Amino acid sequence: MDLRAFSTKQEQREGFTIVELLIVIVVIAILAAIIVVGYTAVIGNANDKALQADISGLADAVKLKGLDDNGVPPGGATSSNTGNSTIFSGMAFKPNVTVYDTTVSNLYYCAGTLNGNDEFAIAARSKSGKAFSYISNKGVAEFTSYTWTAGNGGVAVCNDLGFTAPFTWSYGFYPSRGWYSWAFNGTILTNLVLNPSMESNITGWANYTGFAAPTRVTTTPWVGAARLSAVGLGTVTTPRVYTDIIVAAGDVISVSFRVRSDGQAATGGYLVAKLINGATEISSFYGNAVSWTPDGSGWVNTTGTFTVPSGGTGIRLSIGLTSAANYSGTMGIDGVIAVESSNIPTYADGNTLRWVWTGTTNNSTSSGPEL
Repeated sequence: MDLRAFSTKQEQREGFTIVELLIVIVVIAILAAIIVVGYTAVIGNANDKALQADISGLADAVKLKGLDDNGVPPGGATSSNTGNSTIFSGMAFKPNVTVYDTTVSNLYYCAGTLNGNDEFAIAARSKSGKAFSYISNKGVAEFTSYTWTAGNGGVAVCNDLGFTAPFTWSYGFYPSRGWYSWAFNGTILTNLVLNPSMESNITGWANYTGFAAPTRVTTTPWVGAARLSAVGLGTVTTPRVYTDIIVAAGDVISVSFRVRSDGQAATGGYLVAKLINGATEISSFYGNAVSWTPDGSGWVNTTGTFTVPSGGTGIRLSIGLTSAANYSGTMGIDGVIAVESSNIPTYADGNTLRWVWTGTTNNSTSSGPEL
């Protein structure tokens, strides 16, 4: 017997034919496709369930607010597209942002007449592509009638949910702007300065040193329609005005403001923080000067971050400028913001839609997301 021939045949029988390999590859591909489809379905279903739980949670919060308001709380805009649809006054909701479709405007709220009754509804679209609604007299259901887009579609959403004019509405997300402050799951900051832009008056602001009594003027504002103006007395090289804010020991505070100088060249913007007890100064604990590099409109941004020491009831922000000689020019102050954060903020003016004002835009304190 030829053992070599036997060995060769044995080796040939132990290998795979091309057909067998192709079958194995096809089977593996089919199994992989089944696994991917199954996994995608599981993830999509999980997102759908989480989104339904989310809008149910928001509905519960709306109902509680409705008890305080003695009625369904209104949205920020009307069915005629007037008002600010990015605002939902008095509402603070932190959505599970990981389950929402962020390619479209999302998380709509509607309030008004529905089938003759005063009702509200919430509509949102999951990452899976499925949309769901919560109607106050029905609960959660799949919402298929609206075509979701990246634009502002609140009126269409409310109409598709069955509301008839007049109704109000708000929405929480816009693709190019992100989540608005009422529907933001991160840290919400509040501007601790109560009169940050002097739009109506200079309440809360006073001369600290080197100026005559400050006034409100409408010439060359940095933001809004007005600014603080103070004429130097020619007696000091660090003239300043001040405002007091309430903070607690250990708070990390970041400040930003704009300053300008007309009639005399300045050498820098200047910020001092002083610990106070009531209206009485205890001590200075922070100071910062920035180089005088005005923007095209003549304004210089001055900033600072510090930790509030113990022993007082608040702090006095003394802000102004420095000069090479006793200052006799005219200083302007505008856009002042102080927040409890280690991140130096950008002033939330009337065009910063993600911030919400407690009163008139640029004329009162405001709150918004820390970015």
